[in-house]
Amino acid sequence: MRCLSVRGFKEIAIDYSERLFRDIQTNLPLKVKKDAPSYFKRYGNNLFYSPFAKNKHTTRYVFYSIHKQDGQTIFLVRYLGNNHIIAHHLVEELD
Repeated sequence: MRCLSVRGFKEIAIDYSERLFRDIQTNLPLKVKKDAPSYFKRYGNNLFYSPFAKNKHTTRYVFYSIHKQDGQTIFLVRYLGNNHIIAHHLVEELD
């Protein structure tokens, strides 16, 4: 059995979420983008996705649209999933 730190589940989850948010905010513009499979049109049109590997077992996939406004590029995140939940939708598109 692993020994958990003194911090509780809630604190660990908040820390994980904040680190993931910062990673997306900082690195999304630098990532290679791919066209989102048709399944993800339910979250918006003209979506792209980029992977964010969090550990050796989990990759988060960020689905987003890109907009230009007042000379700035805006990345609007529309959906966030992980390989355990959505991988089959990414593979189906390749078939």
